[in-house]
Amino acid sequence: MAEEIGLLKRVPLFNSLGGPELIEVTRRFHEESYEADEFLFFEGDPADKLWIGKTGQIKILKHSESGQEVILLVITPGELFGAAGTWGEEVYPASAQAQTACTVLTMHVEDFTDLMRRFPTIALAVIAVMKDRLKDAHEMMRRLSAERVERRIAHTLLKLAEKVGKRTAEGIDIDMPLPRQDLASMTGTTVESVSRVLSKWQHEGLVKTGREHVVIVQPHRLVVLAEDLSRK
Repeated sequence: MAEEIGLLKRVPLFNSLGGPELIEVTRRFHEESYEADEFLFFEGDPADKLWIGKTGQIKILKHSESGQEVILLVITPGELFGAAGTWGEEVYPASAQAQTACTVLTMHVEDFTDLMRRFPTIALAVIAVMKDRLKDAHEMMRRLSAERVERRIAHTLLKLAEKVGKRTAEGIDIDMPLPRQDLASMTGTTVESVSRVLSKWQHEGLVKTGREHVVIVQPHRLVVLAEDLSRK
């Protein structure tokens, strides 16, 4: 249980709780495991649980009207997801798929609702999380609709580096599988465009790439591209 308590302390919903309260919250969670590429839930499924990543990575995705996959978010250990049912949604608004083999903690919405009644700080934290997620969604839509492809890819790589990056002798290693298709889905573009941009950046020494692997060699130059400083 100590491992789960340590994990929950990193989750904004629960980090204001004391030891006895965290123990009670931890007892309400159940651990589940999934293989890489397995779906945890689908868009439109009943939103009867909330989820917290424990190990591995999970991608949250939707499909556009044209059928194109859009990856909205990559979940890493300690992050909450699939919590739509806690604020009144009846179904999940997006799907969750294991990017790697992963374990998660799940809690039924009814149990979580009971905890919110007992610990008002959790309810306040839910409002803050909803506000942040809405802000992130608006920012993503703005980027997809208004920014150049290179800028979107640079911004996405930097965000991933912030979440799962590991410093190595070569640079910042994005420590997760990153197929071209997934990067295209994260940035609202095509696999061909992603391949073209990464090949260009590798030739210029900004990144090193493999089939499903990216190392950021010169992060400061990606920051320039992400912030479009070269045009100012």
